[in-house]
Parts: sequence; structure tokens; C-alpha cells
Amino acid sequence: MSAFVKASAHALMDQPSVNGVIDDTTKEIVYRDYVDISVAVATPKGLVVPVIRNVETMNFADIEKTIQRSGREGS
Repeated sequence: MSAFVKASAHALMDQPSVNGVIDDTTKEIVYRDYVDISVAVATPKGLVVPVIRNVETMNFADIEKTIQRSGREGS
């Protein structure tokens, strides 16, 4: 899973318009210099979808640990 998350973060950093949002107040596009990704995790109590913040700064091991921790905390 970490390879997919890391590849997605890399692609979003390469294409900032895909990772942008529209500011409701100014109606301007805000280009983010970070990537947050949600990952669905199955737990005994059901599905949880935690947000992994600043994925672009994480290595594969950090991403896997974050996903596993989120699954444990969500159960």
C-alpha cells in the first residue's frame, strides 16, 4: 500500500493543479505544497478512512506504520 500512496503523492507534487483547491472567499486556485492522502482501512468494527498528512515527506516504512496505527486506533 505504501508504494501506491508514495507514487500518488509524487504524481500530485509533479502536477500541482490536480492537488489544488478553490478558495471560496477569493475564488482563486490555491496550489498546495504538501500532499494529504486518505486510505481506507478495514477494522473489526468496520471501515475507517484516516488522512495521512504530508505524505511527500514520508518514506515507505513511515507510511506503512501510519496506516497500521490508524487501523488499530480506528478499531
